[in-house]
Amino acid sequence: MATLRFNYGTMGSGKSTLALQINHNLTSRGLAGLLLTKLDRDGGQVTSRL
Repeated sequence: MATLRFNYGTMGSGKSTLALQINHNLTSRGLAGLLLTKLDRDGGQVTSRL
């Protein structure tokens, strides 16, 4: 069954970092994840400054 996760918060609250952590955990277990973004600083790719 698919799960939709929607993270929101103020700037600097770690939304992108959380999305990247979840995606990493899924791929390490052999599951597929899809990261979607709008108006990220690096175009169409989710990035974090960490």
